[in-house]
Amino acid sequence: MERMKSEPVRFRFGFIVVLLILSAIAVIDPVDPSLSTDLMFQDEAKERINSERSSWKYSDLVVRISHDEGGQLSSNLTRVQELIFIENELLNNQSSQYAWTSTDVWIVDLQSPYSSWSNAFNDSGRSLQNATRWGELLQPEIEGGWCAENSTNNQMQAFQDTLMLLPSDSRANIACPNLSGSSVILPPESNEILWVLHLESHTQPTDWDPLFEWAENASQSTDYQFSTAGVNLLFGIAKETAEQDLSAVMVPSFVLLLALLWFGLRDFVIASATLAGVGVVMLSTVSILTLAGHQFSIIDGIALPIVMGVAVDGAFWYCRSSRTRDEVRQMLFVAMMTTIAAVMLAIISPILIQKSLGLVMATGILLSWAVSRFILEDLFLSRRETDEDIRLDLPMRFPEQIEEKSWSVLLALFAVLVLVSPGGVAIMSVESFLPEDTPELKEIEDLESRYILASSTTLYVTIDVEGDDTDKSQQVLEFQKRVSLHPSVISLDTGMVRQPLVTGIPLGLNSSFDTIDMMFDEAIISNDITDQRLMRDGETKGVAIQIQIDSRDSDAALAFGEDVRYLMGSLNLTGEVGGDLFIGAEVAKTFEESRIVQILLAGVMVLIVSSMVLKSFPKGLRIAIGAVAVGAAVDAMAGYMTGRGMETAPAVLLGMGFAADYLSHASADHPPTRRDNSARWLAGMTSLSVFVLVSFAAFPPARNMGQLLTASILLSVILATTLSFQNAPSVVSKGPGARPPGPTNEE
Repeated sequence: MERMKSEPVRFRFGFIVVLLILSAIAVIDPVDPSLSTDLMFQDEAKERINSERSSWKYSDLVVRISHDEGGQLSSNLTRVQELIFIENELLNNQSSQYAWTSTDVWIVDLQSPYSSWSNAFNDSGRSLQNATRWGELLQPEIEGGWCAENSTNNQMQAFQDTLMLLPSDSRANIACPNLSGSSVILPPESNEILWVLHLESHTQPTDWDPLFEWAENASQSTDYQFSTAGVNLLFGIAKETAEQDLSAVMVPSFVLLLALLWFGLRDFVIASATLAGVGVVMLSTVSILTLAGHQFSIIDGIALPIVMGVAVDGAFWYCRSSRTRDEVRQMLFVAMMTTIAAVMLAIISPILIQKSLGLVMATGILLSWAVSRFILEDLFLSRRETDEDIRLDLPMRFPEQIEEKSWSVLLALFAVLVLVSPGGVAIMSVESFLPEDTPELKEIEDLESRYILASSTTLYVTIDVEGDDTDKSQQVLEFQKRVSLHPSVISLDTGMVRQPLVTGIPLGLNSSFDTIDMMFDEAIISNDITDQRLMRDGETKGVAIQIQIDSRDSDAALAFGEDVRYLMGSLNLTGEVGGDLFIGAEVAKTFEESRIVQILLAGVMVLIVSSMVLKSFPKGLRIAIGAVAVGAAVDAMAGYMTGRGMETAPAVLLGMGFAADYLSHASADHPPTRRDNSARWLAGMTSLSVFVLVSFAAFPPARNMGQLLTASILLSVILATTLSFQNAPSVVSKGPGARPPGPTNEE
């Protein structure tokens, strides 16, 4: 007998030790979460290019350059030469005051208009660095400028960089005299330029701080202003905003929970022990997932205050309700299982952020239940309220009309809300992670309005082809030529020459080069172009094609991607189509088409789990119907309140979990008492308080999720209260002054 008693004690202490070790790991080696498009959704095309392309260079950050005194930058030869000097010092001179000093992050590629101009002038036997005036470079005239049909590759690149890296209202002049207002005897005219840099590091994602520091130091030590911009900068700002929000929410949440627990239970020991358990649960959740190889995004931080709000429910049911130990155990177990069953749909979502957030929430909810069940249960029961007022333990009585109609009326109201809600899902992009008043967003908007580069985005196409396959190589070449004619492709049109912004197989080569390997080998030797081949074990297995399209039209990007897939199929080509805008639009479309199905599937999961655990199909069916009703209502409210985004699905599924949680409490055969009702509402209000705090966050996903979860808790508690009426003894109305049979709440 003593041995049987000691085994649970040993298990409890062992469990506590494991949790404390996991918590210590999280404190000693804290997680550094990241945020990037790679963590938002899976892009097979980009993943393949990253792993198989021999030289993979792409734009990460933009440096915007202007002179302190304003005025012309590119037509002032002195300023041009000074910036070329700074660029060379940055890349090549480690002892220079402009040198790149970071050893953890390095520059892979720097694209600037002036270095392109220097190469173009070199092809005409002229030196931009050594010239004393523009006349030396522009006389004699370069017929047709750099955009003529017989221009060299360096000259065409200089023309392209002039249009891409100078503002759209600049004069191209020598870069392309065919353009309106331009002259072959004048240099390009602009008051600012862009550099495009690609940085890499040993760790991912790359730390951008060294570039920010370099730009600040260069601005202070020169007559030029170097300011950073770009999508990755926005991700950094979004991460910083989220971290600040999380820090601002966690401490007030603990204080608020402590106050509400003490207010609801009037027991400081229970309140403190419950919060200590919550803290251990959150730290252990982080450690378990880290040890399992999970890559945390900053979005996962939203799950921590959510788990806090859910983890305190057990304290109220054990300490406040009138139910026995076994009844509370079953209730909390069913609640945990049904909540995880609903959240499981997020774990298998194609949207990586939803999957990650669902995994963190499910792990935290499971640990919360385990801590309440195996560690805190005895403490809760030993300090259970033992008020001698037996009226609190008597079944609550309600008029028969309320019992029969309240559940149906509430479900009908939810159905009306769903029917009138607006549709649509927002495209996932970095802008959705930033407050609307973020200054850097206005910077990006200004860049997009002034630069072709900033208003374009890349669509990636990978095509399977052997390096020595002559027939397939010609099909790929035909694909590239035909896709270049698509109206969605951004082209630099001089009136005489149209240059689509498509990078892939080098064109204009000798017709005898009829395989992918031969084309690239010759082009690399003669023109020093970037190798676009995809290789495995030293053999060419494909080719990557990059296409610039308008970044401001997601519908056009989606349609263009489908056209690309259709063209590939018509030419019997296989491969992947990707890119941030296209995949983001495609995922949003998929989510829009499947969100109702996802809610129904979550309802089926809740039905199966609750029916099995409760061993009652009718009870499981009621719980599932209520969970689906709440999920659909929260999804409908998202259309009105926040707009549907990547955080909507986890909020909806977790809302269904809350509904299943509270409905499972209300489905027990135990007639509802005042103690039970107070336990339900105190647990709901405690969770609600945390969600209200989160709803004031500046980080849009956290704010939106907080608002939706606030609504879901309210709907769940109200719906569960109406369901509990089903087990209450009726008060039969027999006219004015009639008294119900049996004892009343006042007796």
